[in-house]
Amino acid sequence: MIKKFISIFCLFAFISIYTPVFALNVPANTSILISPVNTVTSKDRNVSTVPCYITEDVKIDGVVVFKAGDRAELHVEDIEKARCWGKGGRMLISNGYAYDVHGQKHKILFSRNLYGEDKTWPKACGIVSLFFLWPLALCGFVHGDQAHVSAASEMETFLASQYDF
Repeated sequence: MIKKFISIFCLFAFISIYTPVFALNVPANTSILISPVNTVTSKDRNVSTVPCYITEDVKIDGVVVFKAGDRAELHVEDIEKARCWGKGGRMLISNGYAYDVHGQKHKILFSRNLYGEDKTWPKACGIVSLFFLWPLALCGFVHGDQAHVSAASEMETFLASQYDF
């Protein structure tokens, strides 16, 4: 009797070890909310990526695929600093990567052009300086605002292609 019990127990243990695991299909265009780790401005000309983290869990059929707090990154395509005569800075951010709960890297789609605010009063002072007060031309050295990505901002990105989790 005990031999039958042990053999049945071992048989169930053996079968439960080799049960097939069904892959979960994560569809393309799955929404992933991310937020930058720190503020990045157009003044930082040597920045090529914006480090981010995932702000909310992404669940597919009740399974967490992307966990809140996991790593993500966005690529900075082009940066232009703020310039004289009140011209604001510009920064182009496009695409990047998000890491799932297994640590695998997946491409995400995102595109945004960020602009710093232009200042109009230096241009007006420059025009006035041509006719009346030449020292007002020194206002031309005033720069516009830098374009920036705030650490407090939340951005919606989308998964580029489907994969099996």
